[in-house]
Formats: sequence, C-alpha cells, structure tokens
Amino acid sequence: MGCGGSSAAKPDPPPNGAPEDWKAKPTATFKLLDKTESSWIVLVAYKVRETKFSEISALGDDIMEQQKAIGDFETTEKVFLTDWIDLIKARIEDKGWEPVSNFLDAIDAAVADTKRNTCETLAKGIFKTMDEGWAEPANTKELDFASECEALADKTHIKAAALIEGLEKEKKMKVDEWVAHCKGKVEVLGWPRAQMCLKVLEARLEKVADAGDVVAGMG
Repeated sequence: MGCGGSSAAKPDPPPNGAPEDWKAKPTATFKLLDKTESSWIVLVAYKVRETKFSEISALGDDIMEQQKAIGDFETTEKVFLTDWIDLIKARIEDKGWEPVSNFLDAIDAAVADTKRNTCETLAKGIFKTMDEGWAEPANTKELDFASECEALADKTHIKAAALIEGLEKEKKMKVDEWVAHCKGKVEVLGWPRAQMCLKVLEARLEKVADAGDVVAGMG
C-alpha cells in the first residue's frame, strides 16, 4: 500500500530576495512603533504627513521620504500587525528586500533617537525642578536623588523605585550623571516602564510646586 503525499500546506516562500525569517524584522519594527501597546498603529500617506498623525510621520520627513520611495502607504486607518506584514510584503515584492529592509532600519534608528531625546528632556526637567524648587539648599547643581525622592513623600521613591535603583543615598550627582543614569535604565527596563517612572517624578514635583504656590498665596 503506497504512502500518500503530505497534506500539510507548505509555507509561502520569502518574497523577492527576503530571508526565510523576513517577518521578524517588520514585526520588531511594529512593536517599536506601537509605544502604547495598543496592538495597532496608524499609517498616513506622504502627502498628508503635515496634517495627519502617524507613528511613522512623527519621526520626520526623512523617514517619510523613504516610505514614499518604497511605495507609499495610502491609508490613514489603524493597521494591526497582520496588516502591516501584508503591506511590507507587497513593498518587498515590488522593490526588493534591501530598500525595504533599509526603511525598517531607518524607522528603528529614529524611534531609538526619539526615546533618547525624550528621556533626556524629561530627566533634565526633573533635575532642574528638583534643584530649584525642592532641594535645600536650592540651586546647587548637585542632587542626592535617592534621598530627595524619598523626601518627596507620597511613596514617590517606591513608585519610581525601578528608575532610582542603583543610586546611593547621600551621594550627589550632576545633571549629566543623572541623565546618563536614566538612559541606562531605559536600556534595562524598556522605554514604557522607564518613562512611567520619570513621569511619576515629574508629576510629584509639579504637585509639590502647586502646593507651595497655594501656601505662599495664603501667607
């Protein structure tokens, strides 16, 4: 009795010069763009980049030029990962793997730059606010962050513990050291968690400042 052929469906071959695991790359890029972990992103065409938001258009005109070059995304609707993979596949089939791979690399680099810039801006703002409006003596340009965060109360040092971890009490640091510490934590914790901790510090300092203004106004 002869053996019949396998009925298992064979996977589709990689499109136009792409490697066997080609889907891994656009999947990783999608996850970087999906900052809120909502499982979707919005795409816009090059021609409406200045009037409609998308996670890619927010990265700047250079990235949008590359999008246009590989075959513009003409949708302004939400797209899920499977939609994104299909769109990328169509561009690979049309333009080849290399230009599309370069486009994905450019997105990845731009997202990383955006995170670093945002982290630096938040960290510097927190340092300045703490130095000028909370620490005593003020305006020393050096802060014992571990102790100051504990003194902020409202469980600030617990809520932002993942970011503060590694800082020694009674050891002061300058703003550049603080920024470097925060950037290092982004690499360890991931951007969403590190950003949450930075926002906790920012919000608490703002609340303390507002309370101080109210007290001063009553004096």
